[in-house]
Amino acid sequence: MAADNLRTYGALRTVLIGYGTIVAAYLIPRGDEASAPGLGGFASASGLMIAGVVVQVALLLAHALIRRQVSDAQIAAQFSALIELVGDAATVLLFAFGTLGPILALQNSL
Repeated sequence: MAADNLRTYGALRTVLIGYGTIVAAYLIPRGDEASAPGLGGFASASGLMIAGVVVQVALLLAHALIRRQVSDAQIAAQFSALIELVGDAATVLLFAFGTLGPILALQNSL
């Protein structure tokens, strides 16, 4: 039963992080700030936000795949937790790069 609770909690957290990233990407203005490069200059701010959403969708698909392929519930829960940790860290990093680039560009224009 505890493994099912971990899976449910993980899936809910993935949905909430994905939703937050989508909302943040929508709230970024569609003017110069949206086309401003993200921190590091390798992608636009909105592109980095979309990449974060893609990571979260991939996590949801990974949950379904793990549930189907791994028969032991305890191992599946541990593997899901590890995958979630890495995926959530990647999403937070993409989100940070996507928001700090326009903030620094705006600061330099003031």
